[in-house]
Amino acid sequence: MQPRIAIIDDDEHVRFSVGVLFEVSGFDVESFESAEEFLGHRDFCRFACLIIDFRLPGLNGLEFLRVLRDQNVLTPAVISSGFISESDEADFIAKGAIKVLHKPVEAKFLVSTINDIIARESPFVSSSREVS
Repeated sequence: MQPRIAIIDDDEHVRFSVGVLFEVSGFDVESFESAEEFLGHRDFCRFACLIIDFRLPGLNGLEFLRVLRDQNVLTPAVISSGFISESDEADFIAKGAIKVLHKPVEAKFLVSTINDIIARESPFVSSSREVS
């Protein structure tokens, strides 16, 4: 069974390109254009990892992460953005983000980071997926 990841980003091109990257790397991918769309999904436990953009319409990435943690959703989360200050980064880590990535993120590094997180959080998942 392929690990399922969620990409939460308001940029359609980012959702598409990151989605394709992870699909060809052996992941099952589901994309959402906002925190609210993801929260409406309600089947949080089926995701091995979340990739969340910082600047989202409605709830931003930090507010979204707070809502998830307040609802006891502990799915590993990676925050990505080109607009994260050091204090924002500290806030994300304090709220339970596993990693904060500054865009642009190199494809192999992104896949490797997610593989490492999933392997660490779920030791029965194979981490042999990589970008070709």
